[in-house]
Amino acid sequence: MKTNIILLLLILFSYSRMAAQDKPIKNPYTFGVKINPISILALATSLSAEVFVSDKNSIQIGFQYWGGFIPVFSGNSFARINGASIAYRHYIGNNACRSAFVEPFTRYNNLWEINEIGTVKIYTCGIVFGKQWISKNVSQNNYSFEIFAGPYYSNPIAEGFDPKHDPRPVISQTMNEKNQYNGLWIRAGVTVGVFF
Repeated sequence: MKTNIILLLLILFSYSRMAAQDKPIKNPYTFGVKINPISILALATSLSAEVFVSDKNSIQIGFQYWGGFIPVFSGNSFARINGASIAYRHYIGNNACRSAFVEPFTRYNNLWEINEIGTVKIYTCGIVFGKQWISKNVSQNNYSFEIFAGPYYSNPIAEGFDPKHDPRPVISQTMNEKNQYNGLWIRAGVTVGVFF
């Protein structure tokens, strides 16, 4: 799985370099910072940055963190999740300010419980489709809003657990039995942000 993710990243990087050489940036902005407001409701943080490499193509880099304020598993254990993602976005319309897009992405998450020594590494690849609206200059800022959805596949790998010496159900057993975070899922969300 790690090899597939590295290969995808190399393909995305190579394509972005070619696209950047073919088409100069014509947008009035080249860089944006966004936040997912839904994550705030879940007491989490989901930040991303979008960097245009050509008029209709951009690279997205995202970071996620959930501090485990809500019990997830039984007992006094709290789960925490952090992670990072990278995506390549292609805008379909002529105007990236108000255009539909297609975005293949890959993501890595690390999940652990504070009462356990092991972690679960979650490798994800997928694609989302959506639309982004970027406002015209309003007091020198370009505000953005986007919606997106699409399928993804996750492969969780548990490391460092010792089920023989832990009487509680550990994450590795729970994930194998219930297939949490494993397989094909749907990703959907919204972001708000500002472009410079």
